[in-house]
Amino acid sequence: MTIGSAGTVNTNVPPQNYGGDSPERVEEFKEVVSHSTTSSTASWMQSSKGGQTSAHSQDTSKPLPFVLATRPPINLGNPTGKQGTPLYDTQGKGSKAGSETKAPSQMTTSKYETRGIAGELDPKYDVKAWKDDDSRDSRDKVQIKNPTGDTRLENLARSAANKALSQNGMDGAKADVMVQGTDGKNYRMSVRRNGNDTSVEITAMKRASDGKDVATMTKEMAAKGITVGKNFSQDELAAVYDGFATMKGKDLDAMNGVTLEKGTRKHVEGTDFNEMADYGNKKITFYKEAFEPGGMVGNMPQAGAVFLHEAGHRFDEVSGSLNKFQQAKGHADDITPYDALSKKLSPQVTDKSVKLDPKKEHYAEAYMLYKSDPKFMEQNYPQLFQFFKAQTTT
Repeated sequence: MTIGSAGTVNTNVPPQNYGGDSPERVEEFKEVVSHSTTSSTASWMQSSKGGQTSAHSQDTSKPLPFVLATRPPINLGNPTGKQGTPLYDTQGKGSKAGSETKAPSQMTTSKYETRGIAGELDPKYDVKAWKDDDSRDSRDKVQIKNPTGDTRLENLARSAANKALSQNGMDGAKADVMVQGTDGKNYRMSVRRNGNDTSVEITAMKRASDGKDVATMTKEMAAKGITVGKNFSQDELAAVYDGFATMKGKDLDAMNGVTLEKGTRKHVEGTDFNEMADYGNKKITFYKEAFEPGGMVGNMPQAGAVFLHEAGHRFDEVSGSLNKFQQAKGHADDITPYDALSKKLSPQVTDKSVKLDPKKEHYAEAYMLYKSDPKFMEQNYPQLFQFFKAQTTT
C-alpha cells in the first residue's frame, strides 16, 4: 500500500525521502509530513489534506497506497493482503539557495527524500536573487551541474537548492525533481544537501514510454501477463509503464496474472491518510493521488514508483524472500520517509482490512528504489542492491 513519500514542487518537480528515528528527527519529520502524502504496503498514501506519503506491507490481505492530507507518503500493509507505498512531503518551510554553479562534488547519502522539494520553484531565481535572499544563511552554497546551459534550468536548480537548505528532512538526503526546460522538454534534477552545502545535477529525461500510446503500452504489458483496466489516461499509463519497463527477471514473472485498475479515493481509518494505491488478490488499484503532476523518485515519475512499490509487495508474496531480505545489512534502515512513518502509523490504523507491517513496507520501498534509482541503491545500500539483483535475476 502507498500513502505518499516525496514532496512535490509546483514547477514539475517531484518529492522524496526522510531518514532518522531519534525523537528529535521524528518530530522534525512530522513537521514536514503535515504537508505531504503517504503510501501503504502495496501502494502509496497521500494526506487527505493535500500532502503525499507512502507506506506498504504485505500479508494474506490486500496492500493499499495512501495519501496524507498534508503529510509525506508512507507504506502500510494489511492483514487481508493489502499493501502500501512511500510518503511524500508536498510543502516546505523557509528557503535557502546556493551561490556558485560549479560541478557538484560527490555528496554521499543514505537517505532518500521521497517527499521531494516542497513548494513552487522559481524559474527567475538567479544569482542576484540568491545573494539578496535574506532568508538564507550566508554560509549556504550550491554547486550546479547543468550541461544544457539553459538559464531557466539553472535558476530552477538554484531555487530547489534554496528550498532544500530550509527543509530539515533534506539534510543528508537526496531528492529528485522533474522540471521543464526552455525547450519544453522534461529534465531530472537530483538535489543533495549536506549541512550548508547543496549540489544539483541536471540530466535530460529518457522515458521508456516515450512515443507509445495507450494501446501499445497495454498490448506490451498484456504480453507479460499484466491486464490493464480501463480509464487510464495516456500520461497516467505512461508513468506506470515506465516502472513496468524496469522489470525484466523473476520480478516480472511474478506479475503474470496481475490486473491494474483505477479506483476512487480511499481513506485509511485511524489516520490522516488516503491511499495512493494498494495490492491484493493479484490486483493493483491506483487512486488519483498517485498521479499528482511533477512527482518523481529517481528516474521514475511518481506513479511509476508507486507501481514498483506495489510490485515489490507482489514479488515478496511470490518469492517468499522477506526473511532473506531481513538478513541483509540496511534492511531496517529508514531509507525513505515512509519507512520511518510506517512504524508510527502501524498501531494507529483502525481499518480492519489494512495491516501495516513495517518489515514488508521496508521490503517494498527498498525494491522500489532498487528499480527506480539503482545507482543510489548500489552506492548507499550495496547489500540490499545485491540481494534484489540475486533474487530477480533469471
